[in-house]
Amino acid sequence: MVQQKETGNPKEDQHYANKRRPRTKRCRNTKTQETTEPQETIMVKRFKRIQKFDKFSKCPDCSRRLPGRCQDTVKCEQCRIMRSDECSTGITTKIIVMDDQDNKLSVNMGDQVLGQLVDSILNQDEQTLAQKLLFVENVSITYNKDTHCF
Repeated sequence: MVQQKETGNPKEDQHYANKRRPRTKRCRNTKTQETTEPQETIMVKRFKRIQKFDKFSKCPDCSRRLPGRCQDTVKCEQCRIMRSDECSTGITTKIIVMDDQDNKLSVNMGDQVLGQLVDSILNQDEQTLAQKLLFVENVSITYNKDTHCF
């Protein structure tokens, strides 16, 4: 257990208390896993704004994100060292969506979900992909309520 630092100054004590936040879960590839996490299905009226795109290399065996680029070899934490030309490309986005009651929701989408919405996502540049996503309307999507991941 982490000891909270107390300085005797109420403002500083509150500052240190605010720094101790619980870790949030990250999106994981759930292609082969059953999930017991709370899920919700919403009708997405439209995509309002795309906050972030991230293209990366991923392991061909376990689909984990791999560090670095332009190297002859890469190291997956689970599968170990391999040739970089065997790796595939992945993409994640952080998007603000509008539901059917005009509520805004910030969500994270991986290439599996994006591929169901737009064709050939990995072969398109950021601008083209953004243009196509921003005009997708009235789709029903299930997401994890804790992590906000589709």
